[in-house]
Amino acid sequence: MIPKQIFRFCLVGVLSATVQFGILTVFLDFFTFSLNFSVTSAYVGSVFVHFFGNKYFTFRNAVVANVAEGGRYIGMVLLNYAVTLCVVGVLGNKPYVATVLSIVATVWVGFMLSKYWVFKK
Repeated sequence: MIPKQIFRFCLVGVLSATVQFGILTVFLDFFTFSLNFSVTSAYVGSVFVHFFGNKYFTFRNAVVANVAEGGRYIGMVLLNYAVTLCVVGVLGNKPYVATVLSIVATVWVGFMLSKYWVFKK
């Protein structure tokens, strides 16, 4: 079961990353918003895709989302967001490289926390 979940988690991750890069590109390159605003907006957009994709597709958790689950997910997101800001802070002049590296840095932590803490049944 875990290899299938890891595969589905990665598919959701690719979709989330696509959304993240799409929003980042639109906000940073077309609207020329600030780096922090663009990165944050892109991150928030990808979080919605990530939450619902993993809840219903990866972990097949058909139970309606509740406050406790949402709180755990927000805790995981805040941890991953802190990692993202740190990576972007180090590589601020290369936002796309920083975004890729931050995604890589948060994948396994995100999977483990999602499986065993956020979406536990």
